[in-house]
Amino acid sequence: MFTRAFYNSDLPAEVLEAVAANLTILKSPTVLRQKDGKLWGWEGCHDKAGCCNGSCTHVWNYAQAVSHLFPSLERTLRETEYNINQNAKGHQTFRANLPISEPQHDFYAASDGQLGGIMKVYREWRISGDKEWLKGLFPQVKKSMDYCILQWDPKHIGALEEPHHNTYDIEFWGPDAMCTSFYLGALTAFIKLSDEMGEDPALYKELLEKGKKLMETELYNGEYFIQKIKWEGLQAPDPVNAKSLGTNYFSGSTLKY
Repeated sequence: MFTRAFYNSDLPAEVLEAVAANLTILKSPTVLRQKDGKLWGWEGCHDKAGCCNGSCTHVWNYAQAVSHLFPSLERTLRETEYNINQNAKGHQTFRANLPISEPQHDFYAASDGQLGGIMKVYREWRISGDKEWLKGLFPQVKKSMDYCILQWDPKHIGALEEPHHNTYDIEFWGPDAMCTSFYLGALTAFIKLSDEMGEDPALYKELLEKGKKLMETELYNGEYFIQKIKWEGLQAPDPVNAKSLGTNYFSGSTLKY
């Protein structure tokens, strides 16, 4: 039905081609499904092998087709994130094992991936209308939200200030508009989920209002949104001594300018 509706639309031919070319990924080896029905994906595929494993949360943040064409499959990604990849503290690993199984929690959470997941839980609930599904995940979603606040916004300024890992495979030090926009989106979604579940969202509303004001006054230069690099006065150690995926700072780095 979708295919017929899509190709019978009056969209320009170049738009149809561009959209269809991207949708074919869903029928490629990039996307796998376990015997139990759980979805799992690479970031992409080489000719003979997959590339970058584990339904990477901050990469799959941007995929919208599965959630609308195959919503029950998309919900399995959320179930993996919250029921398998998240520990008791709320830390999520941003790559899922294959076969899907409990991972080691030995590296940073991905700020944009973990915060994006909260928005996606809201999306999945809106699409499905399945409140029982939401009830089952909500305690873990709350742990995730609280972990993000404690880890990256412990001073409750409304922005991600502590070093936060992200899709660039580095850590941003100090508040930046890109990851903070994920934070504000997650807070907005979590407030709506809390209202639905009868929970008090007062703290999250306060952080959202602070964050919106900070974004508009401190992270916008009148032309575009910016980052304010910060490495002193944080809970994190000096960046020279910090653990990172692929970035090494040294005393004299341009980070200081």
